[in-house]
Amino acid sequence: MSVNRQRKSRRNLQFILPDGRIIIVGGRAQFNYEFYHGNSQGSSSSSHKAVWLNFLRETRDDDENNLYPFVHLLPNGNLFIFANSRSVVFDYKQNRIIREFLAINGGDPRNYPSSGSLVLPPIDENRPLEPKVMLCGGASRNAFQLVKKGTFSRAASTCGCLKITDEQPT
Repeated sequence: MSVNRQRKSRRNLQFILPDGRIIIVGGRAQFNYEFYHGNSQGSSSSSHKAVWLNFLRETRDDDENNLYPFVHLLPNGNLFIFANSRSVVFDYKQNRIIREFLAINGGDPRNYPSSGSLVLPPIDENRPLEPKVMLCGGASRNAFQLVKKGTFSRAASTCGCLKITDEQPT
């Protein structure tokens, strides 16, 4: 279940994990992730231990096109994280990137603030697990600067599909 509620602390609640914790990935000047734990009274408490994730620093640009990465839980328990124009499979239990994919064609940013959409289509449990993600839209790399000058560019009209288990996905 994806959670997209903003908190006042410049972070974004991202994803509820199978064990009930919420993993928070990124945010303004936040190149890390941390966990929140629910309790029986319905409130949350933080582990208050942010864990560095260099991938988020690497994907930052002048317009901060990686503020709130797209996050999806994969069938093997790892996370698929997409930030700016790049993506990885991340093992949050071991704090390591398992796989990094090529940047998307054209290199235009696709997640907030250049908001496109990324989905993990339904998986049929009766077939071999071959998770795919589909990414559509976003803005051109210079869209934010153009808006400051009163020029509004069209959103990207392209989509891409990535089969995560392919040996050499494109």
